[in-house]
Amino acid sequence: MEEKVDSVQSAPLALDKRIHCTCQPLHFVYLVSVLSLISGTTLIVWWKYESDNTLVSIDFISRSAWEAKPVKTTAQPLCVNPPSIVVLMDSNTDRCYSFEDCSHLIRKIQVQDIPKLHDITYNFLIGNDGRVYEGRGWDTPGYHSGQLNDKSIGIALMGNFNYYQPSEKILEVCQKFLEEGVRSKKLDPNYKVIGKKQVMNKQNNPGEHLWKIIRGWPRWTNCVRDGCSERLCNRANYLAH
Repeated sequence: MEEKVDSVQSAPLALDKRIHCTCQPLHFVYLVSVLSLISGTTLIVWWKYESDNTLVSIDFISRSAWEAKPVKTTAQPLCVNPPSIVVLMDSNTDRCYSFEDCSHLIRKIQVQDIPKLHDITYNFLIGNDGRVYEGRGWDTPGYHSGQLNDKSIGIALMGNFNYYQPSEKILEVCQKFLEEGVRSKKLDPNYKVIGKKQVMNKQNNPGEHLWKIIRGWPRWTNCVRDGCSERLCNRANYLAH
């Protein structure tokens, strides 16, 4: 742990100033580093030092890094920003365990989505490699949850969780990424988590293994009233039993 801190502190002056600015009585100290992979891919790593000196990192892969196709249409911004609803779902694809495999899968998803949706469905995707992949991003509506598209952020965990359990890694990264969204003011501090099936009646997504887990999260809610119809509440209460 000390070796990692020393290597960061020996970085260029611009980063060194960021470090000194954070020497305040705060519970968390965040550092942002930009790394280059051997392939030339840009990888953004959010470093977080917690009060117990535990180092947690989130690897964020931009659209250009996974080689997204350019979008020809201009999307409208979210009508509720920062959003207070996070919609979790499966990607309904195979699982992936490396940057190369996850990027390949995400490119395939985008190619399938472009003809009807003009871009990839999701705001973000999380692979079993522990990386967060940028889809439409924080400020642009996804196309995943009907009436909630422009009021929420849609995150797909890569896999089909009707058939297997989500890994501890993918669940941890998801929760840490949402914390980072709050910290960076991209997500409402009082946000709530729901599953896609709570708004899309005909879809069994997320799969049962993931659905069971997120219903135990403190942020999960069985009724989202902010900008939603009473039908959503009724549907959610039905699924909760």
